[in-house]
Amino acid sequence: MRRTDNKATTMADKNRFISPKQVAGARAMIGWTQIDLASRAGVGRSTVKEYEAGNITPHPHNLAKIQKAIEGAGVHPLHEDEWGGEGVRFFKGTPE
Repeated sequence: MRRTDNKATTMADKNRFISPKQVAGARAMIGWTQIDLASRAGVGRSTVKEYEAGNITPHPHNLAKIQKAIEGAGVHPLHEDEWGGEGVRFFKGTPE
């Protein structure tokens, strides 16, 4: 569910997936390599690498797996809204 107080956006916001820049930023925050993320998400390293570079748009199923792995590590995407631009942040607790 998308929280109205701009705390986080989760997979329940089905119209938006984590962006390439958010993936790279989340990996940096967590300290994962592209190989680490690919392994945890169950996708190929080339999927992560090419998505971050903006060269491909992975199948929605693979994007969901990437986002789930990142969110599982406690980092959540923030999508652009009236409060500001997109980004990522560590989330305390479980998103509502």
